[in-house]
Amino acid sequence: MYRILIALALAGALGACGSSGGSKSGDNPLDDGTECVRDNPLEECEVPEEEEETPPEEGIPDELAKNMASFSISDDKSTVTVALTGLDTTPIEATYARLSALDVMAEDGSIAYFAYSVQEDPLDRFFLALGNTSADGSVSALVAGDGGQFTEVQQGAGYSREGTFSPASGQVSYAGYYGAVTNLQTDEGGQLLPVPDTGGPLPDLPGQPAQVTGLIFLNANFADATVNGEIFARVLLDPRDNSETLSLEDLALQLAAIDENGEFLGDVELIDGAASGDPLDGGSGGSTGSYGGIFGGENAGYVAGVTSVTWSNDTYSSVEEVGVFVLTQCGMAGDYDRICDLVQP
Repeated sequence: MYRILIALALAGALGACGSSGGSKSGDNPLDDGTECVRDNPLEECEVPEEEEETPPEEGIPDELAKNMASFSISDDKSTVTVALTGLDTTPIEATYARLSALDVMAEDGSIAYFAYSVQEDPLDRFFLALGNTSADGSVSALVAGDGGQFTEVQQGAGYSREGTFSPASGQVSYAGYYGAVTNLQTDEGGQLLPVPDTGGPLPDLPGQPAQVTGLIFLNANFADATVNGEIFARVLLDPRDNSETLSLEDLALQLAAIDENGEFLGDVELIDGAASGDPLDGGSGGSTGSYGGIFGGENAGYVAGVTSVTWSNDTYSSVEEVGVFVLTQCGMAGDYDRICDLVQP
């Protein structure tokens, strides 16, 4: 009888422990709910470390910037300062002087993109830059490249904005001119410093890069935060006299997202058959590079950006091209009206 009463008392005590305070059976009264991480149950608990979020990268994406670290265009557009890894000048930031002979001209005779160059002596690399700033000064873009020497070419690109992002409402369009510098070159370029006759052999002489000019059209939808477009009417220029020498295929600027800072980055694809005029051959030629830029001004009135593409055709192979665009929104003063007049403002 005594043993039975002790057994019942113990069972009652265990039952009370299992139901007191509404806790689950087997809970540790000393457990504060903190997750315990340990290999040995006799060791103290290790509190797991919280993973730190990696902040998004700032600046121009590497696939566009290439060898360019920074740039600035003077207020009067007489010079540009460029930090380019490429033996352009002794200072890290090189000052390029105006070279009006290679400006990209608009149909009305105005300058679409200002040309600048630097070459310290006849045996140093010749660098060419093309760039401009929007009419309100909110956005700028610039590309630069040399004509190659010792089997290598240095290129770079960049864009910038003054002020914050002010998006437009709904869908808008932008149109204008496009200018580019390629790795095609000749040591007979019309703007190279002359090489005097030394009466003996010389090292590999620097070249002058060939330019590409064209037109560009962008559609941007700020409700969906997307942008796409096309570069067309592309023409290759001969560095010896800057004359038009070859029509090139159009480039499709694939759909890209516009981020909260008004920047975008997308793929570029070659449109086969665009230069041949074959109406049945207009498919994509595959991925060929990237484009990107930034919107600026009130209601995204302007956009500046750059391209980095590689292309081949029946004449040339593995051509590397860095291009620039600074455009005004259709419907604003100074827009490219020949195309902008066709779109809904």
